[in-house]
Amino acid sequence: MIHRFILLLLLTASSAGCGASLGRVSGLVTVNGEPKENLVVSFTPTGGGVSASAVTGKDGSYLVTSTLGSGIPPGNYSVKISTLKSALNDDASYTQETQETQATDSYAQRAESAMEGQQKQYGDGLKAYRGAKDPIPAKYNSDSTLLEEIEAGSQTIDFNLEI
Repeated sequence: MIHRFILLLLLTASSAGCGASLGRVSGLVTVNGEPKENLVVSFTPTGGGVSASAVTGKDGSYLVTSTLGSGIPPGNYSVKISTLKSALNDDASYTQETQETQATDSYAQRAESAMEGQQKQYGDGLKAYRGAKDPIPAKYNSDSTLLEEIEAGSQTIDFNLEI
């Protein structure tokens, strides 16, 4: 009986400490000094592991979340910033014409359904992104050289994109 109690105590203590070692990352994204909403801020560990992302609010603020919750493991991360269009519809060949010609294709139907779900979640602003070129330059997303070191605990990382 005492062994079960000690085992339970050890398991509780070890699981309670897991969240404390995460880095809680928040910040502000501006474009030419102005806050921008509906930008996707993605953190990808340079050595492999759990990726995380956030969508900026009306004031340009973001809070990174991952499968681990409100935080990511400490380490070095590559950062990419893009519009929702780029993040949700990265395949430029998937146009309205493609959707119409592949209406019977289950993949096309699932993709359209996913876009409709995103439309409900993010509002009419998403329509402007579909089929449009991402206005955020590649140096901040597909060719990003943005690197950040994440430490355990809370930290603020702001990004000012010059376009």
